This record gives sequence, structure tokens and C-alpha cells, in this order.
Amino acid sequence: MTRIGRRSFLCVLLLAPALAGPRIATAQAPKGSADLRKLAGKWSGTAQAPQGTYPIEWTIKDDGTVAVVVVTPDGPRNGTGKMSVKDGTFFYETRASSGIVTLEEDGGRRVLKYDAVFTRDNSRGSAELTAVR
Repeated sequence: MTRIGRRSFLCVLLLAPALAGPRIATAQAPKGSADLRKLAGKWSGTAQAPQGTYPIEWTIKDDGTVAVVVVTPDGPRNGTGKMSVKDGTFFYETRASSGIVTLEEDGGRRVLKYDAVFTRDNSRGSAELTAVR
């Protein structure tokens, strides 16, 4: 993989965390509800980065560890990240990006959303993922 391809992949990969469910669309999780176990499971959706839009999948464990798969034109790319709770807000971090994660719940539908800031150039991206049943 070329150096530019690797950078693009890392940006997309680390961008990837966002998600789903009655509408709680706030930048902060309500006090007392920012429990990483609420996010555990498989999530699938779309990530947007300066390089384009890509399918993305997150598998979040109870401890906040995230396995990430991003499908790029060059094929699937795997990576890892970490979820945490900071000041009552869900937050993700990878080597390439970081950002606030929100959980929306609406009628049984759960969606994760996040805004990413890429470490290499402070560019921005976002993602929206729905819980996979």
C-alpha cells in the first residue's frame, strides 16, 4: 500500500466510529447514562472523510475496545480504537482520529453518530452506524 493510500485508509478508519435508536440527539449522553456497555455490539453504517464516503463496521466490546472494518476501493481495512466516557460524554480515539460519539434511540432503532478530527491535518469527518441485530 502506498504512503498516500495508507494515510487515506487511516483517516477513514479512525473516522469511523457513529450510531442509533427514541431520539436522544445530544452532544452529551444524559448524566448517569454514559455507560460503555450500552454501546457493546456490532454496528454498521457509512463514514465520510475528505477522501470520500465508505462503508464501515464497528464491533464494540464491554470494555470499550473497538474493532473497525472500513471498505475502501482498495479492499477492506481493519483497525482498532477505544471508546471512553469523558465528562459524561462518549468519546472514541484511534491513532488517526478522535471525536465525540452520540447514541440515538428511537422506537427500538439505535444509531451511533460521531464527528471525527483527523490527527494528521485536523480535517474533519463523520459517521453514522446502526446497531446490527
